[in-house]
Amino acid sequence: KVMKMILILLTVLCVNQLTAQIPILNTNWYLTQIEENNQIDIVPISVNGTTGGNWRFSIFHTPIPETIQLSSTYCSQFDAAVNITSTDFTIDNEKIILTMNMPCSWMTNEEIQYFGKYYDFFENYRNDIFTYTINNFSSYSELIITNNAGNKAYYSTVPLANIKENELEQFIKVYPNPFKDHFFVED
Repeated sequence: KVMKMILILLTVLCVNQLTAQIPILNTNWYLTQIEENNQIDIVPISVNGTTGGNWRFSIFHTPIPETIQLSSTYCSQFDAAVNITSTDFTIDNEKIILTMNMPCSWMTNEEIQYFGKYYDFFENYRNDIFTYTINNFSSYSELIITNNAGNKAYYSTVPLANIKENELEQFIKVYPNPFKDHFFVED
């Protein structure tokens, strides 16, 4: 019995050590935009400000039972067990569990449609490999997840609702300033 407990403890420690080296884990990532067929849709901000911009995504490790779980929440929630490496992940058992709390009384129609598009980003490609990259900047990190169709979901460690106007220039650049006939917007 003692040997079995030691073996379980060593297994948990080993898995924790291995997953600790995967940078996507155990961080709250906040959706900022979805790029589909080269068209960018920015997350709608709730008109009443209840949770505006806090479209949360996280992948976390649970030692008992031993799983790595993907979870994304914004009024409704979807979850899936995943297999993850330092560059990609797959959805385990090809299942995504959707908990529908729709419609939330405070959600606009635009937000409800956006949630459907966001859920489909994962659901329609759940049998495929999702790749990801993380870019670290001075005051935040950016996560970009790409599905098998080449569509991308962009996340930040800073929720959109918490970005002050003077910090917005870290995310979006408008130039030249001042401008005469035209200007450029870059994210």
